[in-house]
Amino acid sequence: MLAGVADQALRHGDPEQAVRPLAASTAVRGLPDRAHPDAARIERTVRDRLGEGFAGATADGAAAD
Repeated sequence: MLAGVADQALRHGDPEQAVRPLAASTAVRGLPDRAHPDAARIERTVRDRLGEGFAGATADGAAAD
């Protein structure tokens, strides 16, 4: 479900909001979900769009409760 939320944010042109749910889910599970092809695609796209800002957005998402 979080991949769907991330995809929606990405489609609305908000890559920072797209990476946060993916980072939050990784923080909960402890490892990234590489089995979900959409999550991997979204992560690659967001990483390309944000560049160095990707790390900060990921940290924000991982800190979410």
